Amino acid sequence: MEYYFHVFFQSLFSFKTGGSKKGGCYNLQCSGFVQTSKKIYLGVPLSNTSIINGRMLEIKLSINQDPTTKNWWLSNENEHIGYYPASLFSNLPYADQVGWGGRTTTSVGAPNPPMGSGLFPDNIFTHACYFKNVTYRNKFGQSFGPPDVLTKAFFDEPHCYSAEYYGDEDKLVGYSLQFGGPGGECGG
Repeated sequence: MEYYFHVFFQSLFSFKTGGSKKGGCYNLQCSGFVQTSKKIYLGVPLSNTSIINGRMLEIKLSINQDPTTKNWWLSNENEHIGYYPASLFSNLPYADQVGWGGRTTTSVGAPNPPMGSGLFPDNIFTHACYFKNVTYRNKFGQSFGPPDVLTKAFFDEPHCYSAEYYGDEDKLVGYSLQFGGPGGECGG
């Protein structure tokens, strides 16, 4: 079972697939995610977004496993958005991979939409979409940055989108990456 979190038309959404990665459903259209927040909902447009070279607005997402219930909680700072029950992951006591990034989708034959701001990564954090201060936690609750030797940028349409992992930049952005691009006629 896979879950993806994306900002889509200025909204936070999740996409769930089975092991085959064929088909799937968005947000609360299928069973699994239990919505608990009365302020933040999956699939609802975000009211404010960043402006290129201007005001930058951030959401500070985290996914943490409750040590008692083993449920996986999606949170934005101190606001729990909801959780995935432990029963969904009965054969998965921990994650063995973690990923960050973006995704676009379009109808067959239509141009691909921009991702993020529509700009390619350039290591200027007022341009392309980004993740900063990226960490993961081990079973003891200790936080770590992604090991550079195990981290790679992946993008499948290089003339439409790109991704760059910068590693541990500095105290302001920590372990960081950017992603995005203008979209267009991407082929495949």
